[in-house]
Amino acid sequence: MVTGDFPATAAAISRQIGILSLPTVDEIAKERGISPADVDPSEVHARVVHGDELRGMDAADMDALVRDYDELVFARTSPQQKLQIVEAFQRNGHICAVTGDGVNDSPALKCADIGIAMKSGSEVSMEAANMILIDDAFDSIVNGVLEGRLIFTNLAKSICYTLSSNIPEIMPFLCYIIFGIPLALSTVLILCVDLGTDLVPAISLAYEPPEDDIMAPSPRNAKKDRLVTPKLIAFAYLQIGVLQALAGFTSFWVTLMDDSYDDATAAFPANCDKQCKYDLVNALTENDTRYALADSFWQFGIFNRASVGFNPTDMYYDRYLAAQTASFFTIIIVQVADILIVKSIRDTLLRKGTMRSNGHLIFGIFFENLLGLALAFIPLCNTVLSTRPFSFMNIVWAFPWAILIFVYDEIRKLLIRRSPHGAVARLTKWH
Repeated sequence: MVTGDFPATAAAISRQIGILSLPTVDEIAKERGISPADVDPSEVHARVVHGDELRGMDAADMDALVRDYDELVFARTSPQQKLQIVEAFQRNGHICAVTGDGVNDSPALKCADIGIAMKSGSEVSMEAANMILIDDAFDSIVNGVLEGRLIFTNLAKSICYTLSSNIPEIMPFLCYIIFGIPLALSTVLILCVDLGTDLVPAISLAYEPPEDDIMAPSPRNAKKDRLVTPKLIAFAYLQIGVLQALAGFTSFWVTLMDDSYDDATAAFPANCDKQCKYDLVNALTENDTRYALADSFWQFGIFNRASVGFNPTDMYYDRYLAAQTASFFTIIIVQVADILIVKSIRDTLLRKGTMRSNGHLIFGIFFENLLGLALAFIPLCNTVLSTRPFSFMNIVWAFPWAILIFVYDEIRKLLIRRSPHGAVARLTKWH
């Protein structure tokens, strides 16, 4: 506490509100009946400092004062001394919040990490502050900090959710370019994910209520702790994103191997068996090494040609588009698992109270699934976006992958709760 009141008044008020809970040197000396000079300095962890004492201190003395005492009260201080006190705490790595209502408090309010002014105070102090207490109640400071942490945390959740789907979107292109295998997701469907199905759920995370332990962590270091950290990127891309990509590929290949689709568009001679079809297709692509690996898939009953220039007269066209659509809807399913795991950063979703009501999130989940179904089954969307209907069996493998994502994250959170400073926490705790 930093005040202009006399030391005795400042100490008494500090005792009442809990700032001073340990005995000062004078109280220890009085209890023992000795002189304050005879008290061992290592026994004293609380001190009331008079402004006259501060005048004779340089920066090194101020730093020692901040380091050596757990509880400090500064009395009869000048505006310049208030500023020096704030700077001393900041030099020692502390996050400083300063409250004040007078013109003399303005320098300290401006220097602090967060300046807090009273509505009943001066205009100068309110202009210098970052937060203004409308009701002049210090309890509102806690509520303000909570709201700030909530905004920061929910932004991180939304970013983590959005980044995860980038891997299942980019992996089909990498595999197509490097290995020449059929493109599992078209650019149009990628846009449908980014600008359609993911949009509402990502926004809904802004309405998440605070977690129970949101006020437990120490203040973040503004110079080091960023909104998007390497751990967040690694979690979204290398962990959840990879599992989602595997889920998309699974549905894509399962659909390609589904013989229930009408392949009447394939212009094959009558009574042409699988080897005959393979020979005909191979003859068309024998001079194009781009399809060398892709052709080998035909031998396993998988359509072998999905390239630039693919058109409705090519064989297995509808099956290929249905496979892409199934991969697209699989991403939606695993993104539902993703939004559930980022909903809680440290606590399990299985604990009562963790799945607090967030109507916007529930609406977002229904919205992305309904939009995905509409894009797959409405004929106009089929024509405009080159999508095709799929059967439930084509996407049934998406659900084991979604469950795997959920179980993996629950185990990760359990290990972090049991060992907050362990290897799992150091490597995977993204916020």
